[in-house]
Formats: sequence, C-alpha cells, structure tokens
Amino acid sequence: MLPKVHRIGAEKEFNDVFRKGYFLRSVFFTAKIAKNDRGVVRFGFVVSKKIAQKATDRNLIKRRLSEAVKFFLGKLKDGYDIVIVAQPPIVGKGFEEIKEEIRNLFCKGRLLYSKSDHALHNRTMEQ
Repeated sequence: MLPKVHRIGAEKEFNDVFRKGYFLRSVFFTAKIAKNDRGVVRFGFVVSKKIAQKATDRNLIKRRLSEAVKFFLGKLKDGYDIVIVAQPPIVGKGFEEIKEEIRNLFCKGRLLYSKSDHALHNRTMEQ
C-alpha cells in the first residue's frame, strides 16, 4: 500500500485532477495528470465494474497498480497528482507486465528523473 502522503483521498481531489489534468494513454490504463502545490506526487486508482464485476478482482488490480507505482516513488518528480484508470486489457495481467507499462507511462509523461535530474534532486534534498 502506498504511504498516505502519496494517496489522493477525497472525491473532490479526484475531480480536480480530472478537471485540470491532461491525459496519457497506455494499453492497460489511462492516466490523468495534474500539477499540485503540495511538493509530493500523489496517486489515485479507478477500476470500474465494466473492467471487473467482482470487488475482489477490482481490488487486486488496484493493489497491483499501487505496488507498481510504489516501485517508482523515489524516481518520480514531485508536485503531481496522478489518477490511473484501468482499461479492459489489464484484466489477467501479472505484476511485472503492469510495472513495465507504468514505467513506460512515466517515461512518456516525463515524470521520471533522468540520471542528471536525479543527481541534482539528491543534492538539493541533502542541503
């Protein structure tokens, strides 16, 4: 599970991201990304009943998405709210496939620090 500081909780916050953000598409999901002024990256996950009828199946997809995102937390640029909406092809996919698609999405959206950005980020964090 993601730390609470990295989660979008309130419905109003989800709506703000959908209203102000921009879309990035992937095979397994669509992400809506908006800037925030909190200085931390936060995530929300949406898996509708159209994707999986059973709550246990929807929750499994959300847990896999959450763990995949957690893997990249230290490598992501701060100051974004990201809502990931699952698409039908995600059903039945394993964790590694989802993690790779998440990485591709973050690269496409230029949300991952490059090696030079990461070194600069680490230096500013140490000061």
